[in-house]
Amino acid sequence: MPTAKFKSLWPLPGGTTEYVNTLTKILEKVQKENPTYDELLNWFTSEYKLSGQRTPRRYLDYLKRFGFLKTENNRLYLTSESVRFLESRDNRIVYSILSERVLGLDDILTWLSAEALSENEIHERLTKKYNLKWNATHQTYFRLMWLKSLGYVQESGGEYYITDEGLKVVAKKIEQPMEPHAAPVIPSPLDKYINHATALIERYGDMSEANTISTLVEPMLEVLGWNIRDPDEVQRQYPVRVGEKTEFVDIALKVNGKPVIFIEAKSLGTNLKDYLAEQPINYALTERVNWCILTNGKEWRAYNVFWRLKGIEGKMFLKLTLDELRKNPEKMWLFSKECVLSGKLEDESTYEYAKRIALEWLKQNESSIISGITQLDPSLREETIKRILREIIFS
Repeated sequence: MPTAKFKSLWPLPGGTTEYVNTLTKILEKVQKENPTYDELLNWFTSEYKLSGQRTPRRYLDYLKRFGFLKTENNRLYLTSESVRFLESRDNRIVYSILSERVLGLDDILTWLSAEALSENEIHERLTKKYNLKWNATHQTYFRLMWLKSLGYVQESGGEYYITDEGLKVVAKKIEQPMEPHAAPVIPSPLDKYINHATALIERYGDMSEANTISTLVEPMLEVLGWNIRDPDEVQRQYPVRVGEKTEFVDIALKVNGKPVIFIEAKSLGTNLKDYLAEQPINYALTERVNWCILTNGKEWRAYNVFWRLKGIEGKMFLKLTLDELRKNPEKMWLFSKECVLSGKLEDESTYEYAKRIALEWLKQNESSIISGITQLDPSLREETIKRILREIIFS
């Protein structure tokens, strides 16, 4: 289980006391059909009459992140914990999954076991204990609604009370049923790759660039669905004309015979620095390729070469070590063949770029924004407005 807990917890559609029922319906759909992510997203959006795709994606991404779902061979499967929940319908299993990954759920039940509290009082305790920059109470409210849906708290007169079932959770650490027919945990291809790569890195710390490519980089591409045995899809030593001479990119990932991602690989012992990305970025600019990846096998950095942000770091879309990859596989999965072809990589990167551009604009125009706000209400202090802007920019 991850040691660092998530600060964000998202609701589910269907009603504020129906989160567990909605979760159950999603898990039953996955258990029955093992759909692709997009198939589940389309069903989910239609079933609950949701608009757009960003919010539905966030709902489903959080279910994967919290350990209810996993991806294998481009399809979704239940984790062993989700299987046990569907077999038993024991809400303690859902709570165990959430409380081990989400900050504050155990605290709320402990506080409510001593006295009834309002939403604002719980919010103040959470933000103070964990030094959270939550100005609004949305995250506190979502936690209370999950606990209410689980049957562990109830509300009356603007205050929340713990139920008998909630008291049982506080009184005794949850013991998940260990049934003999419970499904075993089947490692995903990505899990297998990470275990394999970790063992190799520990054994061969001075691996050459060629061996890094063959034993660490290409196996990752296979996990991501790229056919490394087809030069029309994965081409080694892709030629790039630079002035009067021809230089070569280590690997070009191609769609319909045209490069879409360049990969620059370094030896395992190379310490990745921003300047090492300059060459592959220049190659990508020359060939009008949007993406390049820099890796030494134990760290992966991806850059969008056409982002109009200052410096090499401003073009970096992601940076993941193997340990981070295990916790956030969905980020690397954006560079899978499936996500490139479906446009998901483009959608997610466009959103990220727009967010960074907006934040950069806020930074550059801080003075005029403060001036405009104080004109609306001269009683507001500039320091207060500046603090709010900083919280928005750096949240």
